[in-house]
Amino acid sequence: MKVDKETVKEIAELANFRIEKKDEKDLIFGMQKILEMASALNEAQTNGVTPMANPHDASQTLREDICRDVEQRDSFLALAPLAEDGFFLVPKVVE
Repeated sequence: MKVDKETVKEIAELANFRIEKKDEKDLIFGMQKILEMASALNEAQTNGVTPMANPHDASQTLREDICRDVEQRDSFLALAPLAEDGFFLVPKVVE
């Protein structure tokens, strides 16, 4: 596909953008480069590759959802600068 002034104007109108005359050449060049990069994907070897609708179609190997080391309150409280009766003590921030 060839990008020209009319293409840029049409896309700008669809996107509700105002294009300055001085920016037209840069936009034409940029859009043409994007289309060239996208067309390069047509050269990719995809024989034997099964298409998928989204990456979530693939299955993931997950570990079992088993709860371990549940009770660690005392070890965490031991790391705190101040603790009392099983709670962290912090400076008062609200009056």
